[in-house]
Amino acid sequence: MLAAAALSTALSLAASPFSLLAIQDPVAPAPDRSVFRIEGEEIVLGVQEGPKALTLLDLAREVGELEKISFYLPERGDEDALRKEQVRLLRELRVPKLQARELLENLLKQHNFAMVEQGEAPLRTVRLVRMQGEGLQALKSSLRFVPPAELEGYRNRSGSLVVTTLSLQHLNPQAATTMLSRFFSNAALEGFASINDGTSSPALMIVGFGPTLCAIRDLIQSLDVPARGDSGVEELHFGIELWEIEDASLGSALAELSKPEEIAERLRASGRKQGPFSVRASLITGKPMSVPIPAAPSASDAANRTGQLEITAQRQDAERFQVSVKWQGATSTSKAEEAHAANALHISSAMLMKPGELRVVTMAPDASRTLVVLLRLRG
Repeated sequence: MLAAAALSTALSLAASPFSLLAIQDPVAPAPDRSVFRIEGEEIVLGVQEGPKALTLLDLAREVGELEKISFYLPERGDEDALRKEQVRLLRELRVPKLQARELLENLLKQHNFAMVEQGEAPLRTVRLVRMQGEGLQALKSSLRFVPPAELEGYRNRSGSLVVTTLSLQHLNPQAATTMLSRFFSNAALEGFASINDGTSSPALMIVGFGPTLCAIRDLIQSLDVPARGDSGVEELHFGIELWEIEDASLGSALAELSKPEEIAERLRASGRKQGPFSVRASLITGKPMSVPIPAAPSASDAANRTGQLEITAQRQDAERFQVSVKWQGATSTSKAEEAHAANALHISSAMLMKPGELRVVTMAPDASRTLVVLLRLRG
């Protein structure tokens, strides 16, 4: 498939009278440096008056050279339109060079143009097409599919028109499409359709510009949550192991491990276990509940080294929960450890978790020991 796509791209470039040189013509006059220049790590667009005007074609040439982008103009009318459209600013604009492409996309979109990536490297080109007339048909027939996992990279790509899919776990597809109809102003270009073959989870296919698709994805994820009863209660099940470390060398060894399963295995071989605990927490929509976990005292100084863990959880989206772990209530006989314990009241760790994931949280409630929490959100 990749080879066929590459061959198709190569043939289309060879057959078109307006190849890449149409926009990368080496003899094309450079724009007046008072209206476009590069200063250090910034692009500067100056105030443009009279004949000093920067066209979209000029800007595309400059950004293409800076970003090493091979722009492609398949239609003569599109090239002429880019040459006529002028970028006139009332005050100087400075943009980091790293945002050169975003700058161009923003201006193209304002002038009713779009960018469509085609082909794979090294044959990848970017078409510049008007969002009207013949250019509209060219856009609709050559959109790039962006996997959902890569969509975030298009959040600030305001001129990139792409297509993606969004899976629905709980949200009704009809309700989703009714809601999405409010997002699109150009129905001839942008749009959506529900996909539901009855054998898998329903999904949405969406066509639109990068920022719009990211906003839609964020909204869908916030709404695509399990249905709740009248009480609005959802239950989570946490498995918790609490380990105490008094051996500094063990603490150093654990610090060198990165995978939670490796840390758990090392702790089970050398640490001092308190627990395990199995806790079910009821989460009220919009109001997370805290679940106290009593921590058994250690063998030494048992009377003065007690405390509890507090687990707080709240649904983040359809798949993940925002979970925080905090140590509370440590006491000690020494003033130094009392001060340390007072600070420990604020020790916490927040993370995003999916059902089945194991996470490790390390805390030091006093000066002589370290607590390691193995926390698993069970499905």
